[in-house]
Amino acid sequence: MDFSNCEYDLYKSYSGKQPKLPIKYNGKSYILKYREEDKGQPVYSDISEYIGCKIYESLGMEVQKVIQGTYNGKSVVLCENFLKKGEVLQEFSNFTNSYSKVKDKRYSFDEIINTIDKHQSIFNKEEVKKNFWRMYVVDSFLGNFDRHGGNWGFVVNEEMQYSKFSPVYDCGSCLYPQINDKEIDRILKSDYEIKRRIFEFPTSQIVTNENRTKSSYYEVINNLESDDCNKAVEWFVENIDLYEVESIIDKTENLSDKRKKFLNTMLNERYKCIIMPAYEKIKNIKEKNTEINHLETDLLKKQQQLRAYTEELNDNADEIRNYESIIKGHIEIKDKEEKY
Repeated sequence: MDFSNCEYDLYKSYSGKQPKLPIKYNGKSYILKYREEDKGQPVYSDISEYIGCKIYESLGMEVQKVIQGTYNGKSVVLCENFLKKGEVLQEFSNFTNSYSKVKDKRYSFDEIINTIDKHQSIFNKEEVKKNFWRMYVVDSFLGNFDRHGGNWGFVVNEEMQYSKFSPVYDCGSCLYPQINDKEIDRILKSDYEIKRRIFEFPTSQIVTNENRTKSSYYEVINNLESDDCNKAVEWFVENIDLYEVESIIDKTENLSDKRKKFLNTMLNERYKCIIMPAYEKIKNIKEKNTEINHLETDLLKKQQQLRAYTEELNDNADEIRNYESIIKGHIEIKDKEEKY
């Protein structure tokens, strides 16, 4: 689809390092993002934006609508402006400006959760935490290296007094956009190179609580320290359809077969190496907890039965003592009668 003749949206402007053009298409406002170049090599951020958003959409998460096409002969992606009348987008970093010393929009997990708790009066904090961790897990699958505090946040309507977790947007840093086709040949031939791009990089812009280094998706998801993260992993495994993911990639335009193979390979490997180990551990813990609960229930039943048997024995013992007392009384009476 050619968007070259689309009307320029004079009253819109967008920030960010990637070149953007505000346009109107079919009466709606869109952000047009170009395929960039770095040192003469294409940077496939337009493809990453499109496929990343489509995968989010396939999982049922709220996400910006995207359309592929061209603009003056260049490959582009259109990202729909999801804000309705009266709504504004508040980046997460805006919520922390009043008290946080962070300057580079890189926040730790504790800082994020504490900020959500601090602002619970203006949104449903449990819903926000749920969506934050789901976004983190999906980003781990997509290999997003740039989800900082400036490209996720909240939709706010001051007049109507509501706010909510925003639709996911800005996915152009997913799916290895800077790797060119020559590198793909080398990577796909080497299990070592594939694993490096899973366990070593890309890392998340969300930093660790301890030393503020970029967090490893594998380590965060597999340490099972956050119950909310664990629930997001379960949600992901239960809702992802890898065949649908493959179909999304295969139907994507302006993408070589070689790159389609690369993306399918890397996503399958990321699923297998990052998501599934955590899911299996969570499932095993749940199964053991279920087994323990069953054992505790059986033990409780046996304890109740034992108490019942004990009470019955005590009742029998009392009855026996009563009989003994009666018999003893009869014997004493008989003895007295024999004396007289």
